[in-house]
Order: sequence, then C-alpha cells, then structure tokens
Amino acid sequence: MNSDALRDSDNPTLNNPDCAVCHSIMDPIAGTFQNWGNSGQYKDQMWDLWLTQFSRLENAGSNSLPATYKLGSLFQVGDHWYRDMRAPGFNGVTMPTSGNSSRNDDSLRWLASQITADERFATGTVKFWFKTLYGREPYPLPTASGDADYAIKLARYELDQSYIADFAAAFRNGTAGTASHGAYNLKDLFVEMLLSPLYSMASGETFTADEQAVLEGTGQGILLSPEQLARKLHSLTGKPWFHVWDANREQWQQDFYGFYGGIDSDGVTERPNAMNTLMSTVAERYSNEVACQLVLDEFSTTAANRLLFPLVETSDTPASSAGRTAIRANIEHLLGRLWGDTSSTEVDAAYNLFVALRDERINHGASTVLYYNDESAADDSTDEWCALDWANGITTDSQQVMRPWMGVLSYLLSDYRILYE
Repeated sequence: MNSDALRDSDNPTLNNPDCAVCHSIMDPIAGTFQNWGNSGQYKDQMWDLWLTQFSRLENAGSNSLPATYKLGSLFQVGDHWYRDMRAPGFNGVTMPTSGNSSRNDDSLRWLASQITADERFATGTVKFWFKTLYGREPYPLPTASGDADYAIKLARYELDQSYIADFAAAFRNGTAGTASHGAYNLKDLFVEMLLSPLYSMASGETFTADEQAVLEGTGQGILLSPEQLARKLHSLTGKPWFHVWDANREQWQQDFYGFYGGIDSDGVTERPNAMNTLMSTVAERYSNEVACQLVLDEFSTTAANRLLFPLVETSDTPASSAGRTAIRANIEHLLGRLWGDTSSTEVDAAYNLFVALRDERINHGASTVLYYNDESAADDSTDEWCALDWANGITTDSQQVMRPWMGVLSYLLSDYRILYE
C-alpha cells in the first residue's frame, strides 16, 4: 500500500481503491455474521437498557450492533448492519434483507448455501483433504521453464489438477455406482481419493517410465502423529506405551506428545512431516521401554494367549535344531504382524540379531536377573532394568533369551515401517 492510502481517514475500506481491492471481497462476507456480537452470542444487545435514555432501543434481541454505532447518526431502528459498510453478500450476490425473502435472521445459513452452491466449494473440499490423505500438498504450478526438470514438475502439477477436478466432480454430482450416497457425501469422496493411484497402485497395474516419474513421491509414507502411533501400537501389540509407574498414563499422548510433533492448536499448529533428532530419541526410548514390558508380559502367560510370541518358549535357544526352528518361526510371525514383510532376508536379519545379542551376553557373563543394579560399580554400564512383578512374574532368564527377544522387538518397533504409514 502507498503512504497516501495509509493516511486516508475517509472510510478507506469502502472508498479507497487500495483498500477496497480486498475489502470488496471480505466485507460482504463479514456482513453475514451480523447477528453475532463480540461475546459470540446471537443478537447480543448488552447495552440496550442503557440506550433507552437516548431513545435508541427497539425490541430486545433485534440486532447485535454495538452501542457506539447506535448512538451515531447513521443508525436507524431496524438496522442489522453498518450503513457505512458494504451490504452483506457473497461473490457479488447481495443477501436479501427486506420483505418475505429477508435473510436477516439467518444470514449465516444464507452464506453457507451460497458457498456450497459455488462450484469452487467441491474443489476446495478436495484440496482441504488432499494433504491429510496423501501426506503432501498438491504440486504447485512450476514457473521456471528453464529448469531441467520443468517438464516433470509440470506433468505432476497437471496430474494433480486432473485428479482434483475428477474428485470434485464426483463430490459435487455423486459418485458412480450403486454404492453412491448422493451428492456432497464426504465418505464417498474419501473412497474415491483412496482408490486412486495417488494413494496406492492397484494390483497388477503398470505404468510407463514417464508415468512412474510423475507418480514418484505419491502414495503411502506419512509420518504418524503421536495419536496415530498410540492407536497403532495398541492394535499391533495389545498394549499401550504407558508410564513405568502408572499403567493409566499413556506416554505417546501425554509425557512425550509435544516432543514427538504433537500440536496444541494454539502456538503449535503444524505437524512435522519428517523426523528430527528429538523425535528419533523419543522413538528409541519408546521401543526400548515397550519391548521390555511386552516380552515379560507375553512370556508370563500361556502361548495360546500371546499375540507376539505364540510359537516359542524361554527354553528355546539357537543351541538346538528345534530351538532354531521355533525362534525363526516366531520371528516370521513377528515380522508378519508388525511389518507385513516375511521375506527370508528380513527373517535372517532378525534371527542373526537375536543370536548376536544372546552370544554377547553369554560371552560377557551378563546377569540372568532381569532387574540388575550393581551399586558398587563406578558407572552404570552393567546395569539392566525392567519393571518386574516380583511376586507373580518372570524375574530371571537362565537361558539368556529374554533380553535378545527384547532387542529384536525394539528393532522391529523402531523401524520406519512402524513410525510411518
């Protein structure tokens, strides 16, 4: 804005073109909020009793205009909005304010009907949910035509815009097929968006090299929020990450919520889309704490009641053929449940980790007590700790398999396949 416009005091939002360029769009919409006062109450007239002495009062609850305006020369009984502002409206259409068609009493409903009737409403709805479902914003229109990858950027933009237009049309008119619930059904829109190649490629579907380049970076791969991780962990393992001294204190959504990208919808409103150093540390701590308790709880019950270790016992070790078979079978079960990947490469990697962790303990004469604290040691390097049920739970590990199982579980739970979706 130029300095003259900033000095203008003659109702510049209405009369000055430098101001009106924006206010001509915003102010009519503001006028449709005419019935709501500063306290957020419908047709608020908190000063009306005081105004009676100035003969400026009409029937109580008739408008929400402030006393400072009602005492001025512009106000007339029956007014709902300021006479020195643009009339309530939307997109060039003025709201009816007189006669049987008056919408003075339900002006926001009128605004809502105008917004939803606008063709851009469907497009805006798709764009609003785009990042939530796909983990990214729609690709922007590239402007630097001289860039080496300009053609790919333009193709990605055009592909996104094509899908957005198709989704918006389906939302506006109702999706095809017998499962459609009619126009403007959000659940149907979600189905359309989730079934598109932007989310996941259909089984057996093939793409050209150019199409693959355009679709690169789309689909799954969203960093999960603390709330989502809490639900995922409970679903996969049957237990939450709770505070070691308080089983009712869920860690993802309480003590570590802010550290792992949680928002308060006030000062912090944007969620991170990539891990940072602090979040990595939280993920490491969670996987270690959860693994310790899960292994103890699982092996403290019968195999038939276990989610994670139904195919192995604490007596199974790599020293015997039967033990190796049971350990590998349970590792395959863990991989299938937690990662959905039971390839021989992953099974071998997890099995080798189990063996290496067990060998290390045996070779260094590690304690068989699951809660070990050598107070005479100069440092804590030999200390090992798990919250134990000394009366009814497992407290020792003579075969040195419990800690290796904890290590394997920690390895699986801290993987990107858990932290991302």
